[in-house]
Amino acid sequence: MFPIDDGSMPEFNVTSEEHVAQLKSEREWLLGYREGVRLALAAWGWDTSLEKRIVPLQQGMGWSDWDVRLSKIIRSLFLFEETQLLNSVQAFARELQKNEKKQEGFFYGRINLQELLYFQLPRRVHEPHEEAKELNASDGCIADHDGSNGAGAAAAAPVGAITGAAADAECTNDNYSPLAA
Repeated sequence: MFPIDDGSMPEFNVTSEEHVAQLKSEREWLLGYREGVRLALAAWGWDTSLEKRIVPLQQGMGWSDWDVRLSKIIRSLFLFEETQLLNSVQAFARELQKNEKKQEGFFYGRINLQELLYFQLPRRVHEPHEEAKELNASDGCIADHDGSNGAGAAAAAPVGAITGAAADAECTNDNYSPLAA
């Protein structure tokens, strides 16, 4: 229902940007995906459109302590670049952490799932940074004067950006994908 790139059942994982694009191009699938997110969050007591809690909760609604399910939904929204839904579901996660979880983190057993709070879109940088650029004619890569190939300083790089040696080696930061092998 909420495809990710590293789920426990590999046959259901999205494995490439092309796979994501194919699913997103199927209108019926995309509408069902978004509706699935809306219904899952409504069951937990969150209105994704209004970005607030549903009051009053109906019988059977409410948070069920499924940190891993919430994490997978958020990771899927990130991969499918669903900005509004990602922002809404992360707002819900912050509400949960503040209230139900009493500032405790998100976990699956001993696996820390806190990353769910920090996914940011866009996950692929399409525009060069404002810093002065120079085109490296030998490989077509855009290089910052700091040598980071558009990623900027590692500390300032957006979530999902390739930095350091990986950016220097591949020069792919402006097409970064967690799905790339």
